[in-house]
Amino acid sequence: MESEWKRVTPSNPCPVCSKTDWCSVAMNGSAVICPRVETNSVAYIEGSGWLHKFGENPNTKPSFKAVPKQLPEHNAVMAEIFNRMRKQISTQELMSLASQVGVTEQSLNRLSVGYSNGREAYAFPMTRKGRRLVGIRYRTKDGNKFAAKGSKQGLFVPSNFSFEKGVVVCEGPTDTAAMLDLGLNAIGRPSCNSGGLLIKEISKGLPVAIISDTDDVGRSGSKKLAELLIKGNKTRVCIIEPKVGKDAREWVNKGATKKEVLLAIKEAN
Repeated sequence: MESEWKRVTPSNPCPVCSKTDWCSVAMNGSAVICPRVETNSVAYIEGSGWLHKFGENPNTKPSFKAVPKQLPEHNAVMAEIFNRMRKQISTQELMSLASQVGVTEQSLNRLSVGYSNGREAYAFPMTRKGRRLVGIRYRTKDGNKFAAKGSKQGLFVPSNFSFEKGVVVCEGPTDTAAMLDLGLNAIGRPSCNSGGLLIKEISKGLPVAIISDTDDVGRSGSKKLAELLIKGNKTRVCIIEPKVGKDAREWVNKGATKKEVLLAIKEAN
């Protein structure tokens, strides 16, 4: 029987990484799924994170359904819901988000950002190759992130993505928007330990540069992604880190230029 899990919150953070989003804790407290920390985990659940168990009592150990290996398909119902949210975003809300995260409205529009009046949150479509929508990522005005019920982990792919250029892989939609502002052919993964198979699908035959966050979790996730992309795909892959700041968006906010990013990619190849 599948166990019940609850999302972490600011008042009940993850006991493994201490963060307040993305992680899940078993209702009986005997296990945690954390996408950030691998150390002392017992398994990796594709698309969810590292499984950490506490205690070996078989009566309290939670069971869980393994995520199927096949890629998620287009969700027509969710796509229709998102289309309405895409139309709900106002010019003022778009300007506010652009100012808050330090990217342009144009790049946010290329990522098809919408707005949920009911949740009072921005909405980003998560897709796979072919513009197939598989999920929706919400971002509240105070920066909290969560997915719509029924969502599958997908990529943040801009409307101007090219299959004829090298691909820059970022983490999250706002980091992706920052790279789009520099004129790069960027896509975003949902977290540093997910989206690998979808990236492999959309980047097949193209050179890939992964921009890693500058913490151990980001570096570990980038290394695993690079190994996955190279395996059986004959794809040229490199990993770079921001020269300043902790992630791609902060790097751009602190003055990174397209020339600087391309130079870092050239040096890493």
